[in-house]
Amino acid sequence: MWVSSMLKSYTRACLYMRTFISFNEALSEVLDRVRLVEAERIPLSEALGRTLAKDVVSSDSIPPFASSAMDGYALRAEDLTGTGGTLKVIEHIPAGRMPQKTVGVGQCARIMTGAPIPKGADTVVPVEWTQEDQEVVDIDRGATLGVHVRPAAEDVCVGDIILREGDVVTPGGLGMLASLGCISPLVRKRPRIGIISTGDEVVPPSAQPEMGQIRNSNGPTLQALAGVFGASCMGYVHAKDDPKDIQRAIESQMETDLLIIAGGVSVGQHDYVKTVLEKMGMAMHFWKVRQRPGKPLAFGTIGKLPILGLPGNPVSSAMCFSIYGRRAIDTMLGKANLGGAQLQATMNAPMKKVPELHYFSRGIALMRSDGTLEVGPAGAQGSNLLGSVLKANCIIHLPADQSKVGPGTKVTIELLPWTNLNPV
Repeated sequence: MWVSSMLKSYTRACLYMRTFISFNEALSEVLDRVRLVEAERIPLSEALGRTLAKDVVSSDSIPPFASSAMDGYALRAEDLTGTGGTLKVIEHIPAGRMPQKTVGVGQCARIMTGAPIPKGADTVVPVEWTQEDQEVVDIDRGATLGVHVRPAAEDVCVGDIILREGDVVTPGGLGMLASLGCISPLVRKRPRIGIISTGDEVVPPSAQPEMGQIRNSNGPTLQALAGVFGASCMGYVHAKDDPKDIQRAIESQMETDLLIIAGGVSVGQHDYVKTVLEKMGMAMHFWKVRQRPGKPLAFGTIGKLPILGLPGNPVSSAMCFSIYGRRAIDTMLGKANLGGAQLQATMNAPMKKVPELHYFSRGIALMRSDGTLEVGPAGAQGSNLLGSVLKANCIIHLPADQSKVGPGTKVTIELLPWTNLNPV
């Protein structure tokens, strides 16, 4: 009875879902159906790596006052000749204290680095140019007007947009937030990613596989990628190739922003995922994409929950999530730029390419001495060979309309988050 119901559901799905669509069509379908996550205020100490939910506008100037860039003497440049001069010292100004006097003709003030420039002064000479004797100082050379003075608002003016909505907070950005007194920045919540691995042959990483079994690499890999891409994932659930077990696993992950299911979406006798989802009310938007790896990729929604069905092969699963999952997470975070940085590189080795398929090939990019990039495959490209993912620092994009790929071919590469571009 169950099997009959599933077959009917699957038949209905095939009547309207799109099949064998292009990579660009599939990506648009996914990104059009993920939602921007809510915002939250967090302590500044937790802001590193988070995505801002609104522009940060400066309410202060940085620096707020003109200050000295050197330990030395604040003075009027016009009081010095080309060979220097002798001036009266009227006060000492340490960092953190406002000047008390105005520098007049023939006068100066002893000043420390970072201290405010006193009124009347326009220049600072370093202490190395001077010799102080009680209340006067001898300066052994002239000085250019404004030298060693840091102007007020040199770095930031009131009203400047310092960081924009969608920017990721870097160490430098965090320091700027601190300088502006933004101690509770508004950021996007981390998207909640549900992950389900499937397969009777799959055992936990801690288990000793018996003949015909393999350890679960999809669950840990996808969980790690979700974290690297800025999402929240508390773990993964595994389901056997059993409709009831698959449904139980899916029901446990419904309170998420994006559900990822690895395996069970192809045409095998025990690939139940699509039909179980249909029975649960999923609208299937597409199945199968003209790409490699990951041709049997499936995507649908239950209510507002987007569900991405990945192939079960470890490489296909990791690569599809690195392309589709990463961009979906970026979209939910409101980032302006989706995916990794894309650069141009020159192939240093041939690669086989089937026409009409978009390839996501694991690559190793190297930087030449002239600053240009070269790239080659990270070993064999079989969808079961996870070692190529281990070695890769980039994804080589080979569009569907590209056929021959040999040494010297110009290609687009997408850097992975852990990329280290080693020089040739």
